[in-house]
Amino acid sequence: MGPTKDKLTPKIKNTALILWSIYIGFSVLQTILLLLGGLNPYDAVTITFSTMAAAGFCVKNSSIGTFGSAYVDIVVTLFMLVSGANFALYYKALSGKISSVLKDGELRVYLGIWAVVSLLAALKLFSSNTYDSFAQSLRYSAFQTASILTTTGFATANYINWPAFSQVLLLLLFFVGGSAGSAGGGVLSRLALAPGRQAQIAQTAMQRAIALAQFTGSAMRGQGEPVAPQAAGTPYANRFADPAWAKFPFNVLAQSFITAAELAREAVSGAPGADAAALNVVGFTLREGLELLAPDNYLPTNPQLLGQTRAEGGRNLVRGVKYLICLLYTSPSPRDRTRSRMPSSA
Repeated sequence: MGPTKDKLTPKIKNTALILWSIYIGFSVLQTILLLLGGLNPYDAVTITFSTMAAAGFCVKNSSIGTFGSAYVDIVVTLFMLVSGANFALYYKALSGKISSVLKDGELRVYLGIWAVVSLLAALKLFSSNTYDSFAQSLRYSAFQTASILTTTGFATANYINWPAFSQVLLLLLFFVGGSAGSAGGGVLSRLALAPGRQAQIAQTAMQRAIALAQFTGSAMRGQGEPVAPQAAGTPYANRFADPAWAKFPFNVLAQSFITAAELAREAVSGAPGADAAALNVVGFTLREGLELLAPDNYLPTNPQLLGQTRAEGGRNLVRGVKYLICLLYTSPSPRDRTRSRMPSSA
């Protein structure tokens, strides 16, 4: 659970006791509701533990979709949202500060993201005839949106078969997470409420954009002179160290990627109210997403691969295709793999 922006009690022991009491209270309530929905005690308890911990573990192979119950879907959806909200707000609510809870900006952003994404995904699912009714579309979209937004990971439908628009919406949720002080933690919903941090990120983005424009101008005016990407001090210093990356336009491609990657890293780091674990998860997700844009991952934008291809007359590409075919169509047994590692007796 991430840090909370409000101090509940003067003593940490009392604060922990309050939070654990709230956590146990919600767990008991969800278990009872699931039992009323027809689940056996074992399933009800294990699903509750996974829901409130934002863990997503389910003893059924098809996750929550195994039960095929709209009632169970609704109950789990509601408690996933509960686990993804700041637990300090529940203490405020129990203390009679309902108006303070309703005015909480982070809660509004968190629930707003869930509501908007659920509605947009449902509209697309219904319009594409993925499901027979809008109610059914909303049932599945609301569940999957809550599951991904809170990092729980339950499933009721195979959203791989959903329209691309709905899939992209769910993909974007991986970068958001729940609220600070929740079971899952989160970054961006808190960042959305930090104007100072937003201004700082905007200023940094402007500075980096100007620097990239200046670098691009220098590279274009280089008249054949190499202009190496400015990667010193970044994790990409060795990655683009080959002299081939100093030639236009590859140096501009490399510098653009470095600029975007460093800006994303700075935007995530130090987000107010987010714990280290949440920052690490979001940072990892951003880095892996940016790898799709890395110029050294594609032949036309990688000067080293292009040089090797020219030097070998394309034979390296043929070898690559052969290796790919072998990986796809051959599956050696463990015994064969053991034999291949044994030294020859000759």
